[in-house]
Amino acid sequence: AEVCTHLAMLWEKSLLMRRGYCLPKACMSRVPADELRDPNVLPLDCERFVREDGSGASVSEFGQDWFAFWNFVRPRGEGLDHGGVYVDVGASLPFEYSNTVILDRCLGWRGICVEANPHLATFLR
Repeated sequence: AEVCTHLAMLWEKSLLMRRGYCLPKACMSRVPADELRDPNVLPLDCERFVREDGSGASVSEFGQDWFAFWNFVRPRGEGLDHGGVYVDVGASLPFEYSNTVILDRCLGWRGICVEANPHLATFLR
């Protein structure tokens, strides 16, 4: 089914799809409740992120958030006191692998997330 294909594409590496399967009209997964977590309460280590050794606190896929912060924002001293603005093009998911969620949640920045894929854009609304 189209919905299952879409879910599999998004979550193929997630715990849900590794332990799940799809039928023609439904996707199912058997996962212990203690292994599930709400992406809206993604744990962020804001204090560690702003340190030189803070790349491990990054939530972006390849540490782009920390790299940009450390190499472009921090040296200029801008945006450290809740004043930055961002535009996240190709934002995909709002929390996991986000390049801007730490800027938003930890540093008080505000911005716009842009996603051309209509299936992914619904996650950003």
